[in-house]
Amino acid sequence: MTNDRDDERLQRIFDELRHADRAMSPPFARVWTSVAAGKRRRSPRVMIATAVGCVGVAVAVVVFALQRRAPSGLEAAAQLAAWRSPTAALLRVPGSDILRSVPSLDASLVRPETLQPVTGGGTP
Repeated sequence: MTNDRDDERLQRIFDELRHADRAMSPPFARVWTSVAAGKRRRSPRVMIATAVGCVGVAVAVVVFALQRRAPSGLEAAAQLAAWRSPTAALLRVPGSDILRSVPSLDASLVRPETLQPVTGGGTP
């Protein structure tokens, strides 16, 4: 709950702040006339310098665009053939040579000469 005395105190503080702001700010009419006078006194030198600068930037962009030509078909093909993927190294894994060949259906991975007969007291 607010107290009437607190409201009056806040009102007085805000009035003092408003009065201090008015004392520091210039009158509106003076600001308005100075802005209007500034618009009328625009220097032709500034306008010419701005126009020359814009034309200079436009000329630089056109010159840069004309110098940068597209490569011919043969040059583009050579560039494309020379390109290497930056992530190709991530695809190399151990045993990748097995993946590069097609297995033969009649071949076995187990060689017969490596097989040893079972000897011993096992049941037949």
